[in-house]
Amino acid sequence: LQNHGYASIGGLSASVGAERFGTAYRHRDPDGGFTGPPLPVDLAANAASLGLRVLRAATVDDLRKALSEARDAKG
Repeated sequence: LQNHGYASIGGLSASVGAERFGTAYRHRDPDGGFTGPPLPVDLAANAASLGLRVLRAATVDDLRKALSEARDAKG
């Protein structure tokens, strides 16, 4: 799953009067604002870097196989 800059947590915090601190995953513009394109955060690579096994799926069939494999996994 990927947030791609939708920053739903930022919207939630703003709706209760808090600032959107740390929720704008965007490149900074020349003036220091966060109006640039979303940062390319690779959640699967991050999980793998923490020692987790990552199953990737490009199709619905791949997803079904990955879910089955995950259910059968030990640990």
